[in-house]
Amino acid sequence: MLFQDSDFVVVRSFDQTLDDFEQIQTLRPDIVMTDFRSVSDTENLLSQLEAAEIRLPLLFTRLGPEDPRLADLVALSEFAGFVSRMATVGTLLNALEVVSKGGRFVDPALRNTLEKQEAVENVIEFSNASRDTDRPSTLSGREKEVLYSVALGMSSEEIAGHMDLSCKTVETYKSRAMQKLDLSDRPSLVRHALEHDWFTGLIAELKKDQQATASESVA
Repeated sequence: MLFQDSDFVVVRSFDQTLDDFEQIQTLRPDIVMTDFRSVSDTENLLSQLEAAEIRLPLLFTRLGPEDPRLADLVALSEFAGFVSRMATVGTLLNALEVVSKGGRFVDPALRNTLEKQEAVENVIEFSNASRDTDRPSTLSGREKEVLYSVALGMSSEEIAGHMDLSCKTVETYKSRAMQKLDLSDRPSLVRHALEHDWFTGLIAELKKDQQATASESVA
């Protein structure tokens, strides 16, 4: 009913008793519109599509502005649309139009949340011309945290456990952040961290802990 006056045609609705990937693989639609369930379910579907070399736009619906998983979903999805649960029919159709042409669409109702989470760089394509290796502030908060942890020698598994993310999400943040800073490997990342004084706060915290431990020993 929503699409009867539009250029879009619903060719099939998901059968909830069947596997989503198998249904997509069989039908090969131009766009898939789906309710967002969980980061892990989304990762699994994206991995299956990538392995099968199926590239198609995904439109995630019924997202809430307060949903803490929103930034992770945006980071994971290369070309997709993100629509809130309160979206109007016009917003939904606009999102479908954008993603059908290979673009990315984020419902204005969700943008404030992403900006507050310092993830706006994950919404706007980062052009090569605008890269500046002397400006780590171009990184989102989570990208900074991941790179900081990598520079400290933590593995992706350790970072994932610390940040309550999956390893694939951590790798996505790491890859995107290193691309922004034009860094190729861990040694170059460590040099960048030293040059930009990333470890000053850590050293101060370690000294504070050591002093506290020494005081307790004397007492």
